Amino acid sequence: MFNFTNIAKEIAFSDISQVITVTQKNNEAEILFSININKEEIYQKKKVFFAQKKFNNIYVIYNDTNYGHLSNVINGVVIKKLEIQDFLNMDINKLSQVFENSLIIMTNNIFAQIGIEKLGAIYEISPNSVWAIQDYDNHHWIENSIQACIFSDLYFPSHMDGELSLLSRINPNLPTFLPCGSNQWSKEFIHARLEDLISANRSLEPLGKYYFYEKFIHRNKVINSLNSHFKSIGIVNKDFHQLQELEKWREWISHRLHWIIPTANDLPIRFFDALITGGIPIVPKSLIPYLNNLAIPHEYYRTYSSLDIMDPTELIRSTNNIFESGGESEILNRHEFAMGFYHIDHVIHDVITTANRYYVA
Repeated sequence: MFNFTNIAKEIAFSDISQVITVTQKNNEAEILFSININKEEIYQKKKVFFAQKKFNNIYVIYNDTNYGHLSNVINGVVIKKLEIQDFLNMDINKLSQVFENSLIIMTNNIFAQIGIEKLGAIYEISPNSVWAIQDYDNHHWIENSIQACIFSDLYFPSHMDGELSLLSRINPNLPTFLPCGSNQWSKEFIHARLEDLISANRSLEPLGKYYFYEKFIHRNKVINSLNSHFKSIGIVNKDFHQLQELEKWREWISHRLHWIIPTANDLPIRFFDALITGGIPIVPKSLIPYLNNLAIPHEYYRTYSSLDIMDPTELIRSTNNIFESGGESEILNRHEFAMGFYHIDHVIHDVITTANRYYVA
């Protein structure tokens, strides 16, 4: 057993805590307050412009893996989808005309692909456009998060983990956490295959295929440990983003359970993919506060501890029993809950609703 007294003394004054101390000092940098003031001034001007007005258009910049399966109409609102390559092919003057008096939505990945230089130039000549960025990676890609936060009029972090104190010092318009949401399948595709949720022959072993990222040492160790118990959990070389919708669908509905291994203490997209396909996600117990904040029903997921990673046998046995006892009705309940609140259509609906509340109302 560890001597926690000695360990606590050692870690409290180690390099681990010193990194946090440096971060706290950086959060007090005067430039952050200056940026915040300027962002608030811009917000107030745009709010005056849009007062009692609607956005001319709602644009979503997308690629295959970021908003690629978004519907064209969401709750009666027409979405103008602009593929990123088409965006990149247009010059800034044309884009400023296209986006005039509009709301433009993108993820941090799209933001990075376009580049701050081009986006900054468009922003400067588009004083009556509102730019919203949903940050899928605020838990670990801090350089990109800082730039996205500075650039955006509305900044939505997807995770409770990360440098949120720093980001909120930069941009006062950080309305809420906005989970990534399931984006592997369009609503149209899913509705056409609802019967598959019940008829699928599902494995008793949990699914968990992951890319290898060298910097996530803890995550890699967890994957390797679980791989010794279940070959359905492990590192993959093939880019699963390149699979067709139907291939992804068949893989996900072929398992009852899905073992979720975050890169940090984030809530990955696959949590919602698991629910939408009727499965039960198994997540670290450290995510309970976030799941509670999102009002995820406790019966829709299970949690694991470090001891379960070392020996997952009992957890998998009991979770399979829960899946079986819940039957068809619980498969559909999990599916309908996730579709209603955490499909990508609903996420974009939340962005639009928030933008209207901030600028139009």
